[in-house]
Amino acid sequence: MMGSRVQQLEVSFKNLEPVVSELKAELHKDKAKSSDARFLLVDEYGIVNPPPTMVQP
Repeated sequence: MMGSRVQQLEVSFKNLEPVVSELKAELHKDKAKSSDARFLLVDEYGIVNPPPTMVQP
């Protein structure tokens, strides 16, 4: 009976793994959008200089 419970928990954990991965991906997208929005907002007011990699020689 105890082995059955362990197997159920293992299956539940395996089912959660893709959900966690998907949530991490969504969080990463949201962070990137937030970062882009902050850069555009600050850049709009001329407070930020572009990074050296974006400056044309």
